[in-house]
Amino acid sequence: MAGFALFKRYKSQFLKMLNVISDKFLVDLKSHNIPESVKTIAYMQAYIEDKKFLQVPEGRNLQSNTLSSAYEP
Repeated sequence: MAGFALFKRYKSQFLKMLNVISDKFLVDLKSHNIPESVKTIAYMQAYIEDKKFLQVPEGRNLQSNTLSSAYEP
């Protein structure tokens, strides 16, 4: 949810930050060969490569119709 909000607000600056994370931080983290960080690194890489920050998070927008309006006594 934060990635979507940051991209919406900062656009190119947020993309630059993701590039730094991908090119420097993740590379350095991989070089330490810490087994516990493998899953986190993979998740972060997938998030950046798949551009998941462009997807509107679930629950961000209110439902346009309510169940009570469809109810008939």
